[in-house]
Amino acid sequence: MGGAGQMDCIDTSRNNTSLFLLLEQLHLLHHHKVEGPEARGFLFDGRGPHATAVLRDTHTGQKWAVDSWTRKYGDRPDVMPLDRWMDQR
Repeated sequence: MGGAGQMDCIDTSRNNTSLFLLLEQLHLLHHHKVEGPEARGFLFDGRGPHATAVLRDTHTGQKWAVDSWTRKYGDRPDVMPLDRWMDQR
């Protein structure tokens, strides 16, 4: 937190979204479409702000949060339905 060069969740959600858009342009996403990043928490609701990249399943319409900020780089990200991610504290 706060270190020089330290990326926050806004940075990682945008980087992940950019990567997903590139994969989409290369036709490498066969079952998902890229959505814009989503955010949760507004301090007044008792949660700190946090953002994630989002993919939508093209068959079911289900939106998925892909949150790598909570992990080390190279580790698997947290992936869960967006509505569940939005409800987390």
